[in-house]
Amino acid sequence: MDWALLDACATNGASCDRGLLLQRLMAADPGNAELLLTAYDDAVERRDMAAAERYWQAAAAATHYRARFNDIGLLMATSLRQVPAPPLDPALAAAIGEDLGLGRAATPQDMADTTVLAINAAIAIPTLHPITQRCRAQVGALSADARTACKRIYTLLAADDSIMIGPAIALPQLVQWADGDVEREAARERLRQFAWVLENVMQLYQRPATARHLPADYVDVFLRDGELAAMRHQLQANGIAGEPPAGWLPGSPDHRALLTGTPPSEP
Repeated sequence: MDWALLDACATNGASCDRGLLLQRLMAADPGNAELLLTAYDDAVERRDMAAAERYWQAAAAATHYRARFNDIGLLMATSLRQVPAPPLDPALAAAIGEDLGLGRAATPQDMADTTVLAINAAIAIPTLHPITQRCRAQVGALSADARTACKRIYTLLAADDSIMIGPAIALPQLVQWADGDVEREAARERLRQFAWVLENVMQLYQRPATARHLPADYVDVFLRDGELAAMRHQLQANGIAGEPPAGWLPGSPDHRALLTGTPPSEP
């Protein structure tokens, strides 16, 4: 509930004490870099740079990154699915089902679930802003200390599968920041596994709507196990393996370059 209130403070002008809510959340989930980065961002907004630096260093020393996407999403999905809703007009249900690639007509639950995913994506994505802002060199390269802190945070972010944008940001950077061949090869394999899922889901949506479908429990898997697990579940339901074959390389020039160590070709 505190997580939901924290977001309401930021987006709806609700009357609440964000500082108190953050302190309660950090006490309940110590070592969560996501919360520490939220506190960092709040301190920057207040122009309290001493507090901001303390929270940044605490995030670099955190033990995990756990986004609130799943917790808030489950709360919202449970609530919305209990709200009585009239049946959709058959033509509208068929059209929405086709647009969403469901492989069937849409239901009121599908409408509720789509709302949950959209709202929670809007909640989750802004929490990544402090990382990308602080870990992007404005001139030249990051200092050694800054890179060390950023690498620690990106390592935690890459391990959070709740929403795919986290690994999408972190994994390419971890390949570039790897120390030694063993670490680099491990980072490359993780990126290769991620790229397989991402590219195949994108290709799936290029199929005709009648030739693809979304599993009925997609949102349940998403909110329980994370977006990457749900995407693999979707691939398997459409006859595509959830893992890449040996030797597979992505079509994305940037990902391929990171995996092969060869700069992308000039257009």
